[in-house]
Amino acid sequence: MPVDRTIPNAQRKNIAINAWNFDQAVRACREGMDGKDRIVRVVGPSGFGKSRFVYELLKDGLTVADQSAMRSVIYADLLVVGDELLKVALEIADSGSTVTLVADECPDDVHRKLAEFAGREGSQLRLITVNVETKFTQVRGTLTIRLERVDDPTIEAIAKSAAPALRQTDAHFVAELANGFPQMAVLGAQQNGDGRDTIRSADQVLDRVIWGDRPHNDEAQKALEVLSLFEWVGFKGQPASEVAFVAGKLAGMTAEQFIDLALSFKQRGVIETRGSYFQVLPIPLAARLGVSRLGRLSSDSLVRIYSEAPEELKGSLLKRMRWLDTSPTAKAFASALLSPEGIGNLAALNTEFGAKCFDRLVHVDPDRAAATIDRVLFPLSQGELQAIRDGRNYLVWALQKLAFRKESFDRSVVLLRRLAATEVDNGHSTGAGETFKQLYQLHLSGTEAEPAARLQVLDEGLSSLDAAERQVSIDALEQMIATSHFSRGGGAEEIGSAQPLQDWFPKTYSEIWDFHRAGMRRLTDFAVSGGLYAEQAKTAIARHLRGLLSSVPFENVSAMIDRIVAHSGLWPDAIEAVTAWLYFDASGTKQEHVAKVRAYFDELMPDDPVDKVIVYTHGWPADFHAPDTRYDRGPDGNHDYEYSGREAVKMAPVIAADPDALDRTLGALCCGEANNVFAFSRALAVSAAHPVELFEHAVAKLDGGLAPINRQLFRGLIAGTDARDPVAARECIRAALRAPKLKDDAISMIGSANSSRAIWKWSLRCSRAATWSRGAVRRFPTEAAWIISPAPRSCHSSTRYAKRGLPGYGPRSISCSCTCSAASVRHLRLSGQSNPSSWRPTSITRSIKGRWTDIIFMDRLSCWPSTAPSILNSRAP
Repeated sequence: MPVDRTIPNAQRKNIAINAWNFDQAVRACREGMDGKDRIVRVVGPSGFGKSRFVYELLKDGLTVADQSAMRSVIYADLLVVGDELLKVALEIADSGSTVTLVADECPDDVHRKLAEFAGREGSQLRLITVNVETKFTQVRGTLTIRLERVDDPTIEAIAKSAAPALRQTDAHFVAELANGFPQMAVLGAQQNGDGRDTIRSADQVLDRVIWGDRPHNDEAQKALEVLSLFEWVGFKGQPASEVAFVAGKLAGMTAEQFIDLALSFKQRGVIETRGSYFQVLPIPLAARLGVSRLGRLSSDSLVRIYSEAPEELKGSLLKRMRWLDTSPTAKAFASALLSPEGIGNLAALNTEFGAKCFDRLVHVDPDRAAATIDRVLFPLSQGELQAIRDGRNYLVWALQKLAFRKESFDRSVVLLRRLAATEVDNGHSTGAGETFKQLYQLHLSGTEAEPAARLQVLDEGLSSLDAAERQVSIDALEQMIATSHFSRGGGAEEIGSAQPLQDWFPKTYSEIWDFHRAGMRRLTDFAVSGGLYAEQAKTAIARHLRGLLSSVPFENVSAMIDRIVAHSGLWPDAIEAVTAWLYFDASGTKQEHVAKVRAYFDELMPDDPVDKVIVYTHGWPADFHAPDTRYDRGPDGNHDYEYSGREAVKMAPVIAADPDALDRTLGALCCGEANNVFAFSRALAVSAAHPVELFEHAVAKLDGGLAPINRQLFRGLIAGTDARDPVAARECIRAALRAPKLKDDAISMIGSANSSRAIWKWSLRCSRAATWSRGAVRRFPTEAAWIISPAPRSCHSSTRYAKRGLPGYGPRSISCSCTCSAASVRHLRLSGQSNPSSWRPTSITRSIKGRWTDIIFMDRLSCWPSTAPSILNSRAP
């Protein structure tokens, strides 16, 4: 940052800050060194990288033309050479030699003399002086550069450069410790990201950073140490009472004295102010100062001062205690606070402030914190755990940290499981369930505990008498068979000032297989149990089958599928997963493995035509792929998403000719999940000898069915019948309107037949543009008219949501769920007589643009059963 000039906005990285980036600063310094005055002063706190900046400035020469200057550089540390530097500088200036003199630790008075030498007539001396602080902010002929804190990405890059083997989590931890001080980043990297070693190593630079060439002042040192005990302390404005409390209780001085002494270090970069608050930085420096002050305090006096402090100061003290966890006084202080007389009781932990304090004390003494939360929460019933609301978030975060440690994993995870169980179906979630589930994924699990320890806790939950705990445990069990897309939030691995913990990770393929097999075995047991969780377990396995085929030996996966099929019969989801693996993953796999999976597909596919139709129509069109087709990632790839539909259509004539097969097909498809059944049911109606009887047979299958109605099947039957005989299609529609379970879908049923245009058809031409989704319905309060624009045959969604707008009066519009081409209606004015079948439109304005549509006149929804036949038999005038 240039101290003595304003940078144009166009040259600023951040328009709000008058600062250069590194390249701009180097360019400006080199231009200044080549100019008339040739003097640069670099200032900034110790550890900010001033010497490094000067090195980078000079290492490639001051200009391209002046290569000799690169070789004529003299570096002098004034703390070493003292007054000898002035003599040397004077001789160089008088000799007229082109030399660059770098004077480190150069105070203002020495800089003034050196600048005079550089300005002597005939002098070619180029001068760069470096110091922590300066009063030369507006000196003519001198370019003054002040270095500011470095951002975290740059600090992480510095740490990785100093220690290339450093893990990314450790580099992030170093950035948190360094607080923008490059020197602290190097120290942290040299200690491999271990916070405690970094804090101890800060001793070697402590005096230099704090005092430099200034004389020591015991009172100022005390103020700095006391301030280091807190994250932030208010010193002016509304929170000014905080500094008065700290100064009086811990430093034994007035607030004014304390503030003056503390702020005297601001120029040295160890005091940061933000609004009405100030703090000591960087963290290793503050931690060493804070530990030094704690060594002069007893835990009892610290507890007493804490109890008298305002709430904000209590939180600030506990937040800074994370970095003071090596102090015996800090440990004793945490132990006192975690006692039943402190916050180690249910009343305190069930408050936001008490739980927040507990979460922060986990950093100071995790073992005592684990014992405390176990003592308080473990005896509680599920109802009592559910009653914990105010402090729940912080308790979950504290347990997340404790669960990361293998020493406190067991009891902490049991509490997490129980808390997660209290959040099932109660509408109040703090993430306990997600945190518990995460612990059972293969990678980034959030714990260093071995799988065996985790499985022990999981098995207890799976056999629990509490249904909610079993549900939470089964959800977590599914994570054990997940093979990709691992992630977790960061922070729980950082406890106190210690090096960040590392997630357990498999070191061999055998460990990966064993981990997945443990989950597969337990889920398969549930799937074949026939119990409450059997379907959930089957669904969970099916979701991950494709990944398991690539991550676990084939024999293990096929044995699991065979066991479930032997118990439950046909399993379309498993067959879809096998086709997905063949389609997407076979290309990059050994042919021996591909051949096994391909042969297994043939083994799983049924021979019965009805079962084949069930498999082909089960998923969506893109869910089932031809087993010998491979995915083409290129832009010209031919993706066949109609394969399953075509294969199902091939079965239609066979099934239509076999009454028993037809009955079983309708029984299987009329209710339940068959997302790709339209094409098959349309072909079935085309192939059937008596399509109306077929439709009535299908309607009869709805009686007593508990699963949701498959409306797509009935629409396909109507569409297929309509293709053969529009009159027969109307009979099917009448049958649908008479069926209690289909009458609410009358509009959808009518829209399935192309001949619905003959149902009171009134063709209109649009005069103005409007926007309205196809399949939408609008009702007008006085004329009681419905405008219906049926979806095309290719649209299986049609107007199935239109029924929501039917009851009651008032203008409403409900859109089709599909994205087929749009029709539009803005306003329609109709009038009619009391008989719906005799209504006629008298005038139409702002109708439909560029399309034809159908108008059906109704009175209310209750009219459908009685008036529909007459309307269906009507003809347009």
